[in-house]
Parts: sequence; structure tokens; C-alpha cells
Amino acid sequence: MNDYDSGITFVSRLGLKVRVQKVNNERSAFADSATRLKSTSIGLAPTPWQLQGRGYLMVFRFSPDHQKRSSFLGRSQQARLQSGLSTVLLLDHQDSSVGSHQELLYIPGKLPFAGERLSTFSKAYSSSQEAIDGGRLHWGINKEVARFNFDADPTDFIHDDHSMVVAEKTSHFISVKKGSRSVLATGLRAYGRSFGLSSRFLPKSLLRMGQSRNNQSFVFQPEFQAKARLAHVDSLFINATLFPDVRLARLVGCLQLNHLTMTYPLAQIGTIEQLIPGIVHKHA
Repeated sequence: MNDYDSGITFVSRLGLKVRVQKVNNERSAFADSATRLKSTSIGLAPTPWQLQGRGYLMVFRFSPDHQKRSSFLGRSQQARLQSGLSTVLLLDHQDSSVGSHQELLYIPGKLPFAGERLSTFSKAYSSSQEAIDGGRLHWGINKEVARFNFDADPTDFIHDDHSMVVAEKTSHFISVKKGSRSVLATGLRAYGRSFGLSSRFLPKSLLRMGQSRNNQSFVFQPEFQAKARLAHVDSLFINATLFPDVRLARLVGCLQLNHLTMTYPLAQIGTIEQLIPGIVHKHA
């Protein structure tokens, strides 16, 4: 099997099918309008947001127990978390509706949302305060501020009391810090031919997201396209107090994403009872 076929095989392994049900009623339409008005009044860019840049997508498979304990979800949500694949996204948005910024995002799996099983962000960092404020207002994503170095020097890869072993062939180093503490650091190496990757050709169930914040539910479906290459994760440091420790999981695969364009659309906003009856997000 050549590199191109390996890439397609990796992507096809993510093709999980779930029933899709729209959440759209008068209450959510009213909330959508209110959110647009509020974003304008406080100076935030209205949705949809357009983003361009590069990044990496890492997919892991935990044991069910480790997946729940490492999810950064509350107990009630952990009990409902669907075991399976978890995803880490490292994104360098070189241009966007809110300017250049970087993000580290974690998707622990899927949660039941009003008859659907939707992916959710349970931990998120961003280098931009405007992206943090907009993420909370528009999509209910509880982002925290962090400092990113998307082209780090390998000599910087000594974190707290932990020294990373950096492979000789590693070509790309990325570090994320919250204040003086390291959150994540990784050394990566892309290989093989590039291939096109687009949300248009993936199951919608993979991309449909659900978030909860301040007694509101947010359902949205990002779109993207990129030129992808397979990548080795040569080294990985995680501060397990600040980010899910994916070192406890098996790496299913990693993709380098170049010429990445993303669209975050207007979310359908309702009350938390509509989305996950009786459950309030740990970080709401």
C-alpha cells in the first residue's frame, strides 16, 4: 500500500455513522438573533468565521476507562461518553475573521445530544482573546488563553522536570504554554504524498458538534478543506493537569494539514434542556 492509499485508509477509518437530527425551532432562532446582536454590540466578529492556515490532526484510541477519566468532562458526562476515538487538533490560523492566532483543541468522543451523538470540545486553548470571547459567545466553547510556538526550537523542549527525547529526523516542533507551565510539546515529521481532504466527502456525523455553556446549547457543523500528509509523532509531552494525557492511548494516526481553510458557521442555540436533559457542562 502506498502513502496515498495509507492516507485514504486512515481517513476512512474515521467514517462513523450516526443518525442526524436537526435542532431548529423558534427558541433557537431567537437565540441566534440575540447572539448576532450581542456580538455586534461588544465588537466581536459575527459568524460565520473564515480561517486559513495549517495544522495537525491526531487521532487516539483509549481504553473506555482511560478515555472517560482523561476527558476533562464532569462525571455525569463521563458516564455518557461514547467510547471510541479521541482527537487532538493543533491549528495555526495564519488569517481569520479575528486575525492570526493558534489553537489547541481536544475532542474526547461523542455525547448524546437530543437523540444524536455529537462530538464536543472538552478542552481548548487559544492565543487570541478575541477568539476566546467569540468561541464562548458563538459556539459555547470554553477556551483558555495560552502561548503557542508553532516553529519551536528543539532546545526549548525541556519542560518542568521532563526532558523530551527528540528524534534526529524530526522536522517540526510545536509548544503550548499556559503562563510559565507547559501544556503540550511535540515533535512531528510529515512524509509521503499529499492528498486532498475535505469535509464535503466525510460523514456529517463526524463534524457535527454540540457544546453547552451558561444553560445554553450550541449545535454547529464546521467545514474545512486541506492538503493532507501522513505524519509521525516522534515525541510528545503532556501536562496531564492542563490537558488530556493522550500518551495513555494508542495513536491511530496523525495528519499534517496544509493550505487549511475552515468555516465556523452560525450555531443553532437553544436551552441546555433541549440538548442534554438534566446535564450541565463541567466548565459552563
